[in-house]
Amino acid sequence: LFAIDDNEPLRWASWDLEAVRKEYQPARMRERCGDRFRASEYSIHCQVGGHPRFAAAYVLPEHVRLGPFSEDVIFATGWVDLGQHLVAVWRWVEAILQVYGLMNVGLAKSSLDKAKEAIVVWLRDDACALRLSEAEAAFLAQVSRKDEVSH
Repeated sequence: LFAIDDNEPLRWASWDLEAVRKEYQPARMRERCGDRFRASEYSIHCQVGGHPRFAAAYVLPEHVRLGPFSEDVIFATGWVDLGQHLVAVWRWVEAILQVYGLMNVGLAKSSLDKAKEAIVVWLRDDACALRLSEAEAAFLAQVSRKDEVSH
């Protein structure tokens, strides 16, 4: 929200606690972000993280029996997904820094530079970095077996 509206930080800082709690609840922030929030990806993550889904074995290994994919595949998929989200986070950080003219602030600049370097290395050196598509994540979220644990 800070990256898409330069009046947002002032509103956030000046609102009382009740208004901040209301306006910065995840559901309200998603609503306020409009089409910038990827609802389909959020839905996939809810499915993956929802118990008891086999795709969530790396999140809740003590609650989910092994599914048709190996633990290594599921675990690696989670790390690729996390990396992709971190890339998106740093792109939003960069947008916020640009909106507020903070690109040359020491800590912000050095942190962003390091993040960009890490992203370049990851995208260059990890063959899977760009390969986990939203469709593949959705597929993994749907994986189940007849003997899936139900609670």
